[in-house]
Amino acid sequence: MNPGLFKGVSSPDDQRLQRIQDDAKQAFDKLADADDVLRVPVHTMVVSGAVPPGKSVVVFRGAAGQTLVLPAANAQGTNVSAVLVVVNVSANAVSVISSGADTVNGGTSISLAAGTAMVLTSDGQGANVG
Repeated sequence: MNPGLFKGVSSPDDQRLQRIQDDAKQAFDKLADADDVLRVPVHTMVVSGAVPPGKSVVVFRGAAGQTLVLPAANAQGTNVSAVLVVVNVSANAVSVISSGADTVNGGTSISLAAGTAMVLTSDGQGANVG
């Protein structure tokens, strides 16, 4: 894995954020151990729309007022977990909303501030957890 790939950021809940960052780093380290190069297709979005199922990294580059709709938690199969990294490189916040009865961090939506990223995991049953 390339040194410096992950950079710590601060949050009002630093312990939770640190745990998420540590978990993501550990997951990527394990993937990198299995392959010399981590190959993850990046999907770029500039307007509101549905994130295609099976994507691992989504980069948002759009204007204000946009919404990204997550795929259903079980889109890859019941009890098949998934990890999605959403990176907001725009100058605007973007809303990330769940599909159907799924949840995002216990609710139906979460706002991703400009210049930040989040790691979402799916349990493959009905929840997307931020």
